[in-house]
Amino acid sequence: MQFMVKTILTYSDGFESSGERTILTAPGPAKIVRGSDFSNRSIALCITAKYADGIPFARVEKILERSGLEMSRTTLANLTMSTSLRVSPLVEAFNRDLKQSPAILMDETPVQVHRISGKPATSKSYMWVRYGYRDKRPIVSFLYRSNRSSATPNALLADYKGFLQTDGYAGYSTIGQSPGIVHVGCFAHIRRKFFEAFESAGKQGAAGEMLELLKQLYSSERKLREKLDSGKLDDEVFTATRAVTMAPILEQIRDWLRGKAGSFPPKTLIGQAISYALGEFPKASRFVDHALLRPDTNLVENQIRPFVIGRKGWLFMDSPMGATASAAFYSIIATARLNGHEPLRYLTFVFDEIARRGSNDPVDDLLPYVLDPQAIISVKTG
Repeated sequence: MQFMVKTILTYSDGFESSGERTILTAPGPAKIVRGSDFSNRSIALCITAKYADGIPFARVEKILERSGLEMSRTTLANLTMSTSLRVSPLVEAFNRDLKQSPAILMDETPVQVHRISGKPATSKSYMWVRYGYRDKRPIVSFLYRSNRSSATPNALLADYKGFLQTDGYAGYSTIGQSPGIVHVGCFAHIRRKFFEAFESAGKQGAAGEMLELLKQLYSSERKLREKLDSGKLDDEVFTATRAVTMAPILEQIRDWLRGKAGSFPPKTLIGQAISYALGEFPKASRFVDHALLRPDTNLVENQIRPFVIGRKGWLFMDSPMGATASAAFYSIIATARLNGHEPLRYLTFVFDEIARRGSNDPVDDLLPYVLDPQAIISVKTG
């Protein structure tokens, strides 16, 4: 693993008459961080450790120290922020392509960020996460914002046309009612509330009836999607078949909710579950309208999970600039993994390519949902 630039020196006769000798320096490899002492692969390795493997830079520093390598967490953080600026065209392309996705799943998760003007260090900030597609290939985008205001989804999805699937957080309500957007809800959040009520009641009672109905819904979805994924059904036939298959199940769920409304005190867990489900059911049932939609937002929640695991180790982010850089690499690594790339190999390849290109050169061929993973396996990276 190369951490320091090796300078190759050769000598030639520069002035024959005087006998002076000139030192010639061979050009070094192009660096993703210009003028850095660290190779592209070294930077990629440390970024992968934190954002793919959940190892905070404080631990990376100790790991390297045991091998006799001095690379402080401050240096690691600065390298990450500098590198994020160089790869920003990739992140911009993610945002561009998400705007064209037929369906977008969206969620948000808290994060503590220090050094925010006017806010205490212990206050909550948020990572907003979108999951969409280009040519059915998944794209994940993390975005740091200092609050949970509806202004964020309103800005990100301004002029968007398509399906937007979220949980029941009210921050999505305004954008969900925009012309051209079909707001879809989440059955997993509905199920979660009934499961809590079922557990609280000693695994008995009315909540179990709803859980059985939801089990039927998910079973039907799984069987149909297996046929879609295996090629036995195309998108159009899948969507039409699912709508017909799900209709009686959705009708039973709706009728059950209406029949139980008012039967339980509103502050009990079962009462709250029924109230929540009644409010979300009209949106949640819309998942049958497009093949890219599923009954829930689990696809985007699954991409948040590595972030949550990492957060348990690094606890907080030191600055908004660091949070923005982190969002960029969580986006790139999540999207790379979903499209079959090994994160370290992909980052190293991309760093080498971007370092060799001009600042205005296109990068679409480097997007993880465009670039074939097999195309870079045999490529030597620096």
